[in-house]
Amino acid sequence: MKSKKQNITTAQDFETFKKECERWIAFFGLYEYEIYYEHKDNKNSLASTCVSENVSDKCCLVSLSKNWKDLEINDLAVRKTAFHEICEILLWEIGDKLAIVGYNIERLLTHQLIRRLENSVFKELQQLHKST
Repeated sequence: MKSKKQNITTAQDFETFKKECERWIAFFGLYEYEIYYEHKDNKNSLASTCVSENVSDKCCLVSLSKNWKDLEINDLAVRKTAFHEICEILLWEIGDKLAIVGYNIERLLTHQLIRRLENSVFKELQQLHKST
């Protein structure tokens, strides 16, 4: 009999998520941001990042969704999701500036760049992390 996929994140998944976020915050040097975390139901995505409207506040809320619907939860998926959300913060100011001048494609461009980072930086550093 096949076991059922785990698709609800646990408290341990949330701790892994926060620890991985902190790792990437340090890697990218995003110390100027005040970052808060929450673990909640989010019907629209696996995780989300909200940055305060006032750029000078540098305040962010990073959320991990409890329900991943049809996606299986594993350590790598949680860690990659954390990486993605920290990249959102890294690129937020650029996207915000593009939105101000009228570019409607800033979200698409941001996610294209994040996918490229996931398939290069994240992947490469995960391999290095495994070998140490």
